[in-house]
Amino acid sequence: MRGRKPIDVARLWRVYGDMTLSKADVARRLGITQAGLERLVRVHKLPRRPRASTAPARDPTPDEIAERARECRERHYAMRRAEPIA
Repeated sequence: MRGRKPIDVARLWRVYGDMTLSKADVARRLGITQAGLERLVRVHKLPRRPRASTAPARDPTPDEIAERARECRERHYAMRRAEPIA
């Protein structure tokens, strides 16, 4: 059975609390696996981190829709004529 590496709890709290880092980055900085990080979170009762939020994609403008439709039409007609696609 492998021994567990001792962890500096103060550093764990400090790095885990840096919300600019992903959980993968936190684990990497501590030199442990993500599974090891999850174990430490449970053992030391660290608070849950908020999920990374992404801004919803905006709807395309009518001009963007028209441009995309034009590109699709050109590709479709090029394929029907067996022309190389640029």
